[in-house]
Amino acid sequence: VDIADGHYSARVRLQGPAPMALDATLDGHVKAPLAEDRHIEVQAKASVKGTLAGPEARLQVAADLQPTEPDAEAPMAAQLRAQIAPWLPQPVVDAKADLRNVDAASLWPGAPRTRLTGTVELAPDAATGPAAWKASADIRNAVAGPWDEQKLPVEQVQAQVGFDGTTWTVPEATVRAGGGRIDAEGSWSPAPSPWQVRATVRGVRPGALYSELSGAPIGGQVSARQAEDSDTLVFDVALRAEGNGGAGSKALPGFGLDRALAQGQWKDQVLDLRTLRVEAMRASIDGKLQVRVAEQAASGKLALSLPGGSAQLDGRIAPTTGGGDLQARIDDAEALQRWVQGLPGLSAVFANASAKGSARLDASWQGGWQTVQRRIENPGAAARGNAEPSLKAALAVPRLDLNLPSPQPGGTITSGQLRGLQADLAGSSAPGTPT
Repeated sequence: VDIADGHYSARVRLQGPAPMALDATLDGHVKAPLAEDRHIEVQAKASVKGTLAGPEARLQVAADLQPTEPDAEAPMAAQLRAQIAPWLPQPVVDAKADLRNVDAASLWPGAPRTRLTGTVELAPDAATGPAAWKASADIRNAVAGPWDEQKLPVEQVQAQVGFDGTTWTVPEATVRAGGGRIDAEGSWSPAPSPWQVRATVRGVRPGALYSELSGAPIGGQVSARQAEDSDTLVFDVALRAEGNGGAGSKALPGFGLDRALAQGQWKDQVLDLRTLRVEAMRASIDGKLQVRVAEQAASGKLALSLPGGSAQLDGRIAPTTGGGDLQARIDDAEALQRWVQGLPGLSAVFANASAKGSARLDASWQGGWQTVQRRIENPGAAARGNAEPSLKAALAVPRLDLNLPSPQPGGTITSGQLRGLQADLAGSSAPGTPT
C-alpha cells in the first residue's frame, strides 16, 4: 500500500479458536521531510506475536526504525520490545526502548541536532497498585551544544517515573546540561489536586545553553507548585553565580548574573512578584512588581543601585491611567560612565566624551501609556474622555564638568562646567499647554 510518501506492506495470521494465536508483521519505507526540500528515507519494521484468548493472553511486540542509508560514523537506530497482557488492568508486562545515535534533526524539520543513545524501560509496580507502573530512562547526547547553534544543550537525562493510576510522580531525575547538573523531583495529579516540582541547579554555564550568554556557572534552587484547591501557581527562584566565568561569550563578553531571587505567584493572567532581586555586573535591582497581562497594565516599587548612581521608581501604568514617582541620583558621573562603558557592546557609547560631578532628578507623572501613544501619533486630537498625560520634574546639578570631543579628527576638545543648576519642568500633553 502506498500512502503519502510511504510504502507499506503487512501480513496478518489469526487463529479462530482459542488460544487465538496472532502473528502480524508490518514493513514500511517512508520519506521523512526535512528543511530545504531535503528528506531522509527511513525503514520501519514491526511485529506482534502471541495469543488473544482469555486472561492469560500475551503479545510480544517488536519495532525497529533505521535510515535506509545509515551514517557510517554513527549509524542511527531505534528499537522497541514489549510484552503485553491485553485483558489485564495493567496491560504492560514489560517494555524497553533502545536508542542509538538518534538525530532529531534528521527526523523532524526544525528540530535540533542530537546523537541520542540510551534506554527507556517500563514495568508494572505491583507494590503500589494493580494499575500502577514505573519507568526509568537513561539517555545521553553525544553532540550537546547551545540552542541557538541548532543543538540540544542537554548532555544526559536520567529519571525515574511512577504512576499509581491517578498520580504521576518523579522521585528523582537528573539532567546534565551546560557542564553542570539539575536534580529534580515532583508530582502531578488531575485537577483539582495540586502538583509540585523542585529542582536544584549546580554549576550550569549559561553560555553552554545559549551562546550569547556568559558569566560564571549558575547554581541554586527552583520550585513551583499549584496552590491547593485553586489554579494559583506559586514559585520560588534562588540562583547565584558559582566560581569563575569559564568560557565566556564572544557576543556578550564579560556579562554575567551574580544572583537572582524571585518569589511570587501567577493567577488569572496576573504575575505577582512579591520579592525580586537581581545582581549583575556590580549593579542590583530590588523590589516588587505586578504585571496584569489581560489589562496590559503593571505596577511596582523598584530600587536600582549601580556604581556611581541609583534610582527609585514607585508607580503604576495602564492603557488610560497611571502615575508614579521617580528619583534618580548621579553621585559620581565618572564612575557611572566607566561602568556603562564596561557593559557588553557599549564601550564606545559616549564617543570619547567624559563627565565628572553629580546630579539629581525628581520626577512624577500622570497618565496612561496608550493615551501618550495616541497623543504622539495625533498631537491635535481630543483626549477622548481620558485625563491628559502630565509631567513634573526637578533637576539639580551641584557640579558637573563636561569634555566633548571635536566632530573633526584632531580637533579641539570642548569643555563645559555646570555649577548650582536648578531646573523645573511642569506640563501636560494637551494642545497649547506648556511643556
